[in-house]
Amino acid sequence: MHSNFSKQILTANTAQHLVSFLLFLLLLSPAYAVDHPFLSAQELAWIQDHPTPIRVHNELDWRPFNFNEDNKPKGYSIDYMNLIAEKAGLEVEYVSGPNWNEFQEMMKDGSLDLMINIASTKERRTYLTFTEPYIITSTALYVGSSENSIADLDDLAGKKIGFTEGFFFGEFIRKYYPEIEIVTFDSTLASFIGVDKGLIDAAMEVPVVAQRVLLESNLDTVKLGGVVSDPRFIATFSIATRKDQLTLNSIIQKGMDAISSTEELAIRQKWKIEEAELPLLKADDKSHLQKLGALRLCVNPSNLPLEAVNLDGTLTGVSSEFVGLLASRIEIPFNMVQPEDWTGIQLLSWQSEENVIYCQW
Repeated sequence: MHSNFSKQILTANTAQHLVSFLLFLLLLSPAYAVDHPFLSAQELAWIQDHPTPIRVHNELDWRPFNFNEDNKPKGYSIDYMNLIAEKAGLEVEYVSGPNWNEFQEMMKDGSLDLMINIASTKERRTYLTFTEPYIITSTALYVGSSENSIADLDDLAGKKIGFTEGFFFGEFIRKYYPEIEIVTFDSTLASFIGVDKGLIDAAMEVPVVAQRVLLESNLDTVKLGGVVSDPRFIATFSIATRKDQLTLNSIIQKGMDAISSTEELAIRQKWKIEEAELPLLKADDKSHLQKLGALRLCVNPSNLPLEAVNLDGTLTGVSSEFVGLLASRIEIPFNMVQPEDWTGIQLLSWQSEENVIYCQW
């Protein structure tokens, strides 16, 4: 009896090792390498060493980016994450139910692997590593239908602002607008109801989400107050991994890079992202830029990973992503200027030419 039991254990262990060995061979096979040519040997080995699905956060109701309907994860960020997983050969398991703060605590204790549509802040960077942003959008204030004196953050001194607990708005408002009192809610809808009931003077949210909430809730007592003009509140959402998962972060970033503009556009159109976005610039600001004409972008020709200039004269690096998105959003072209050294940068600065802008050096 004991001998048979031992043989069963041996057989089970042998089968398990055989499956693992075959999976390892598959990952290193030429066919797999062709399907995932952008992954390094280290990254392929990481996938082989982590056969369990990657645990990704799924919110209950942050339409159209990330929500759960009939126990099924849906939204722009979900489709985007699924496409990354397909490109990189990852399996994904979505975790639904916790609120935003609880998801962040799960990242800290290791029970969650990824958070999507999350903004990079100083505090979060202490325990998370972020990819390049894949969503860049404005932030707006929403007020009562009879309120006409609140259009921007400066109008809220001594007043109350509300938003979903744990959102990056809180960190920035506490630092840059300490005179505004913060009230947090469980959801965007709850914050809008707070406006309706007079609990707060304004709610803050990205317009794409806010318009969906107002439309679906039939809450006609809340309206758009204005787009936040402080550029620090332009929402740049990325994908975040834990600090101890740098290889996974690299895999995710490469999966993002492998997504074509056509594929990304298809997802944006599916969820009607552009239709709900508000312009980042006011009419007067846009008119001023148009009068200036093409903006001159001062770049460092060799400062990777931030920026560098390719042999063909095009910009590469993190800055190139932001510049491309900015140019498309403000509809103003950029022309690169390449000073030879720091003295050249200072000279341009001293000239105080209005149409010269810089990425961070």
